[in-house]
Amino acid sequence: MTDKLQDYPELISVIVPVYRAELSIARCIESIQAQTYENLQIILIDDGSPDNSGTICDDYAKDDARIVVLHTENAGVSSARNCGLSHAEGGYVAFVDSDDYITSTFIDDAYAQMKERRVDLYLAGLTMEINEAERHVRSEVYQAKQKTYSIRELLEAFNIDYPFLLICGPTCKLYRTDIIVDNRLRFDPDLSLGEDMLFNFDYYQHASNAYFSNNVFYHYIRGNEESLFSRYSPSLYEDTVKIYDRMRMLMMSVNCSKESIHRMEALYGRILISCIYHEYMFCNKSTPDSRKEVIRKVANNPYVRRYTFREGKNLKDFAVIALLKLRATKAVEKLFEAHYCKRN
Repeated sequence: MTDKLQDYPELISVIVPVYRAELSIARCIESIQAQTYENLQIILIDDGSPDNSGTICDDYAKDDARIVVLHTENAGVSSARNCGLSHAEGGYVAFVDSDDYITSTFIDDAYAQMKERRVDLYLAGLTMEINEAERHVRSEVYQAKQKTYSIRELLEAFNIDYPFLLICGPTCKLYRTDIIVDNRLRFDPDLSLGEDMLFNFDYYQHASNAYFSNNVFYHYIRGNEESLFSRYSPSLYEDTVKIYDRMRMLMMSVNCSKESIHRMEALYGRILISCIYHEYMFCNKSTPDSRKEVIRKVANNPYVRRYTFREGKNLKDFAVIALLKLRATKAVEKLFEAHYCKRN
């Protein structure tokens, strides 16, 4: 495949936000340097990291002219990615997180497929490597069947042809820079959750099609602390509403089927209900008023009101769904307080 690429060796920008990554950034950088597609601009954004990450990035830049290091004050991953986009000179853009790494033919395959199939987005499979206490516990592979989708088909096929995880984040993908620039697409720095999903939804709105590779090129390193319930987010409900309202609007705008929209709404309802669990998992950080307010908002949300009992997984789920449908918010409070707060 590399010989074929010599006919169009366009520059491709790879953006890496870096924060507290001194134990992983070397592997990440070296995996990008080792790409068989060599015409790269490797942008490393040191997001005010308090460890030695920035110094390590500078050391690699001394020996590789393709590497650009940007040192910024800490402002979060969205701002770091936006900074990278502002400096991207390539005709295509890929994102790699500093904990992660990619196999050597990822960019090569992504670029060749995008050119050959004339698509606006390339998506590959990923391996999630789950670690606990810096020890590898297990790996989970997420991939899709090889296929070119219209954006409508892409949105209709989630959790059928491929796991929803694959279209959410910016990693394991190759984007066209002109679509990002022409439509002024950026990551929302004000969101504490799902900013990468909103970026993708905005991109899909301006794209015509996408190609899914069944190759697994991306290695996503997940620590045990990265779960939904790993840290308290007081804006979780509002962020969730913003994300899924945008997704629903996008699906409606491209005329997705009623079945696929219903499937998305069921997912939406389930995640909204999980916002209550989130509040009570952090009884030591949330307040009684904040917990009451989230329960009230969830109970009155139209997608929760339409949520069906078959979505429940156990007796407790059925009870929560039934009480929310009845808007019995005080009963929901007592149920969760008995199960969570008295244990903490």
